[in-house]
Order: sequence, then C-alpha cells, then structure tokens
Amino acid sequence: MIHPSHVVSPRGRLKNPRRWYIEPNGWWSLMEFDWLDDDTGELEPAIGCRWNGTPADPASKGNPISTGYPTWFVLPEPFQSMAWALLDAAGQEGMGD
Repeated sequence: MIHPSHVVSPRGRLKNPRRWYIEPNGWWSLMEFDWLDDDTGELEPAIGCRWNGTPADPASKGNPISTGYPTWFVLPEPFQSMAWALLDAAGQEGMGD
C-alpha cells in the first residue's frame, strides 16, 4: 500500500499537497492540495480521493493510477463539503508518514 503523502500525481496539475486523511482500515484516503485549472490557469483548493491498495501489500499502488503512477481523483463540488469537514476534524498535517 502506498501512503497518500507519497502520491503527487498528476504532477502537472497537483500543487502544494497539505493535509491527508486515511480511513481507519487504510483502504482509502483524502488529500488537500491546490489544483491547476486548465481553463483559467489558476490554482484552486481541491480535495482528492483514492483507494490506497491492499494494506498488506507494500507493492500495491491502489486506484486510480495512470501510466503506472498512483494518482488522485479530484472530488466534484457536491462531495467537497463533506470531505473538507472530515479533513478539518481528522486530517494530518505535513507530508511525512
């Protein structure tokens, strides 16, 4: 299983990763970061979600992945308020494990 703080793709759009949350069983995570908007060229706060992979398998990359690299899925607007609340309540700061 890959730790969410080590997932920094897509590199061209994901900037300034900050807080993360790993659900208690380790299966999925949320991450707060800035996202480069293709239309405006501006960085916007965003929350990504991903499946971490199998906790017992250190080689598991989870999902989504692109060209072999673990990536984040940016949550659509209707889900963001719930995710922000979870990060505010239980998110971990910094980029170490």
